[in-house]
Amino acid sequence: MNLVQPIRDKTQISRMVNLAQRHDRQCGGVSWELLLSVGMNTGLRISDILELRVGDILSGAAIRPKKTRKRSSARVFFQLDAATERRVRVLLSGRDPQEFAFASRQKDKYTGEKKAISRQRAYQIMRELGSAAGVSVPIGTHSLRKTYGYWDYQAFRDPETLRKELGHKNIASTLHYIGINEDSMREHQLRRESLTARP
Repeated sequence: MNLVQPIRDKTQISRMVNLAQRHDRQCGGVSWELLLSVGMNTGLRISDILELRVGDILSGAAIRPKKTRKRSSARVFFQLDAATERRVRVLLSGRDPQEFAFASRQKDKYTGEKKAISRQRAYQIMRELGSAAGVSVPIGTHSLRKTYGYWDYQAFRDPETLRKELGHKNIASTLHYIGINEDSMREHQLRRESLTARP
């Protein structure tokens, strides 16, 4: 089984966003662009993203990550950069703050409230966008979080802060998680001179 990877090519990310925007204009329903925007710009796990309400995103609310909820009372504040926040506000304008940000067509049989889309549906969306955008590495919903980490590391080279943000126990795990080890090995191999070939 292939582990999913971060998306390391900004051109492919741009293509995915353009495809998501086209889908949203033509089909409506769950905003694929919103999924990419929140996923790639917050570092949240997909299980936490799918539980977000419109109001949570608009207010930058503190959330308690699902995976660590039982071990710790720590809350995570996610802050979108200014450009992403403006776009997200447009995507969420006119929506009820109490509804799921990623609401499906299915309704809860007891409350009548629309349910959030499933992890499987989010996975299908990511796979469809990735395939159409020409992403050649294996991707899935976890690629959103890994992409966030990868580009955060590229921008700031601060693995300790990123480790804390992602909730990892050590820096080595964080670097492995975002694929930096693989990148470093590839670069090293490409720079190494051949031991057998003659010029």
